[in-house]
Amino acid sequence: KALELFLAQGSQRLAGGVRAHVAELHLRMGNLDDALREAEEATRALEQVPHTRALALAVLALVHKERGDFPAALARSEEAIAILASSTGVDTGEGLIRLARAEILVAVKDPSAAEWIRDARARLLARAETITDERSRESFIAKVPEHARLMELALQHGQAGA
Repeated sequence: KALELFLAQGSQRLAGGVRAHVAELHLRMGNLDDALREAEEATRALEQVPHTRALALAVLALVHKERGDFPAALARSEEAIAILASSTGVDTGEGLIRLARAEILVAVKDPSAAEWIRDARARLLARAETITDERSRESFIAKVPEHARLMELALQHGQAGA
């Protein structure tokens, strides 16, 4: 319903954001064709909104990785990271953007994967430190799926826990 409403209102930014999240849900459920379709639609809709498009690109990169299209996965994750590093930054999804890059580097056995994971983990922990309530901070690390997965990936690559 939200997607239909945003499309009817002509809000490509909001419709693109919804599509990115729908694509992520399809990906988590293993519906790769639906995830691919929604992620591609999201990246097109968000062409002029880079700070939101980065999340859609990260989801699209993960879909390509799951489909075994590693060149496309690398290319889309590089685009997302470039936006993250740019002056515009991102509105949402920094954890997923960094996780997507890490998982793809691991999948293609890139020698920089461990360093990338170490940096992503350090950035996540630095963001967590800004949360003053201890329980909320722990939840931010352990309950947000992409954050928990990044910590798991760090442990798999010999990096200490939180």
